[in-house]
Amino acid sequence: MKNFSFDEIKKLKPFMVKDVFLYLILVIIVLTLFVFIVFLPKTTSNGIKIEKNNNVVLTYYFKNSNCIINKDHQNLILVENTEDLVKITIYEDKTLTGFNVVEINLANKSFKVTESNCSLSKECVHTPTATNGNGVIICAPRNLKISFITSTNNGIVTG
Repeated sequence: MKNFSFDEIKKLKPFMVKDVFLYLILVIIVLTLFVFIVFLPKTTSNGIKIEKNNNVVLTYYFKNSNCIINKDHQNLILVENTEDLVKITIYEDKTLTGFNVVEINLANKSFKVTESNCSLSKECVHTPTATNGNGVIICAPRNLKISFITSTNNGIVTG
């Protein structure tokens, strides 16, 4: 590494070629990230689905407030509607002793498990509310998974 005197430093250009190249790469990276964040298709939530043992047992669509229950689970699911809230109770079996209660807030298109008797720790009840088409709540003791049905702006539905 060469030691420069004060006079030599004063004569140098403010930016060396390597500096300009490095700054150019950084600007390209920042612009690329900006484009991806701003212009990527946004995810919107169409509804929620509840799965038990990897089988969909209930699907609820926000647009028309349509609730579809799998025929094998119709006697195990209770749906109660109010103006802005749908309360869904999912029973574990025909004895109706084990249950999870899922509340869907229609005003902000979110859901949360509010009650359960699955275990002592009840992780599913303490999981934060799932909002904005993001989030999954899982009750491992009951093999229950609650997630959003989403679509991107190009109309592809996933979930």
